Formats: sequence, structure tokens, C-alpha cells
Amino acid sequence: MYERIVVPLDGSTLAESVLPYVEALVKGGGATLLLVQVNESDIGGESPAHQQLLNKMSEQRTTFGRAYLTHIARRLKDRGIQATGELLQGRVAGAVAKYAVEQKADLVAMSTHGRTGLARWRYGSVANELRQMLPLPLLLLHAEEEQSEAYATAMAQQMEDVVVPLDGSPIAEQALPHAVELAKRLNVDIHIVRVVMRPYMAYAEPNAVEYYFELDTEMTNVANEYLQEVRKRLEAEGVRVTTRVFHGLAAENLVDYADALGNSLVCMTTHGRTGLGRVVLGSVADKVLHDTTRPVFLIRAQ
Repeated sequence: MYERIVVPLDGSTLAESVLPYVEALVKGGGATLLLVQVNESDIGGESPAHQQLLNKMSEQRTTFGRAYLTHIARRLKDRGIQATGELLQGRVAGAVAKYAVEQKADLVAMSTHGRTGLARWRYGSVANELRQMLPLPLLLLHAEEEQSEAYATAMAQQMEDVVVPLDGSPIAEQALPHAVELAKRLNVDIHIVRVVMRPYMAYAEPNAVEYYFELDTEMTNVANEYLQEVRKRLEAEGVRVTTRVFHGLAAENLVDYADALGNSLVCMTTHGRTGLGRVVLGSVADKVLHDTTRPVFLIRAQ
């Protein structure tokens, strides 16, 4: 698991900020990092002179891209990590997804925002497109501002927890094998979390109020029992596990808990169902990705 990891880069420090997390994940494991940069094709020139200029600019980007990827790969090799570089052509998301499948990659890891301004928005949209295209896991680092290599490295090395949201379904549990693998590789604890929605109270009559609180208690007890059962399964695999039940909205609770823990990573499934179930899973993942400052490991459930 995670023996071939594709890492899209765009030449910026922000895009590179995911590298320390990937390094921590593969350290000593013999994995290969497949570094890629995509050279998007220019629209045809309006005149021969314009086309000549575009061709020259494309050649310059190609020369820089190859040199840049070679430099980053060499830097990683000096740290004992096998890495290769590949310059791709086409639309970014499509080119990365196609390359990852062709190379039989196990994971794609990237920062969600690689630059500022319009390019920053575009890089975030690339991550979103990849979520829809890729059949394999995706590690996303929400990088908001220019970070030094030292800062990103320190944050990755201080990782302490993997947070896994569960809803009681086998689909959500497809994240568990990945969480166990991450916990073992990073030597961190797993926090399995279930959020109980407050039951809706339509009437304020005494009997209705009593039933409301009874139902809330029953739902909480069921959630706790379920998490304890999952906890036993995971501990049998040799990992440390903490369980948490919260009440309210799923995404808000997950984001607040992961951020409060500090150096944590959220590991969850997304778009694992059809119909309403798919909408719910996808919307929670969307909210978590948008709001959390922590890395998110997404598994597209089958």
C-alpha cells in the first residue's frame, strides 16, 4: 500500500509543502515518488509571429519543468527516498489522473492551493476535479500561505493523530484499512468519530419532550456501542484507538475536532454511494476540505 505515489507540482513553495508529509509516509518503506508537472497547451497564435512566441514560451516552460523536477527528485534521493520526474502535457487534472492510472499508482498527494490569485483558485479546482476522476486515494494538504520548507517539515514530523469519521455503514468503514496503515507508518493514534444528529422535536408537549430526550440517549448509546466494536477490531491490528461521539452537524464537528487536536490528519471516504447517500458523503467531504486546516486523506468508496 502506497508504493507508488504521484505528487503534482507547479514550481511553487506551496505546492511543495505536501512533500514532507509524503516523505514521512514513505520513509524507510521503499516507495517511489512520481513527481509530475503539467505543461498546458497554449491556444493557437493569432499570427505566425504570435505562434512563434507561444512556441518559444512553451519550450522555455518545458526546459524549466524538466530541470525543476530533476532538482526536486535529486533532493529527495539525497534523503534516501526514491523519486522520478515526468513532464506531462494537457489539462492538469486529466493529465495527472491518466498518468496515475497508467503508472499503477497507489496514491496521489498534493497541496490544494499552489499559488495566489487566479492560479491559486485554479489549483484548488484541479484538486476538486481529481476527486471526481481518480479511482485511488487522494491526500490533500490545505496550504493557505507561503510556507518555508522548515515549517512544513516540522508540521509533518509532529503528526500525532488520524481522525476517521464513521456513520455505521460498511462504506464509511472502507477508510479504516487506510487509517490503520497511516497510523502504523506515522506511529500515531486513530480517533474514530461518530456524529449523532439531534432528533427533530416537532411538538413541545410533555410526552414529546420526554420522547425526544429518550431518543437522543438511545442514538448516543448505539453510536458508542458501534465505536467500541470498531475499536476492538482496530486494536487487534496493533494500533492505538480513541473513540468520540459528538452531537450536531457532521462536518462542523469533524473540522473542529481535527483542528483542536492540532497535528492531525482526517481520513474519510467520499462519494461512496448513489443517490442520497452519495450526496451526503460528498457534501461532508466538501465541507471538511473547505474548512479544515489539516491534511485530508480521501478514499473514493466502492
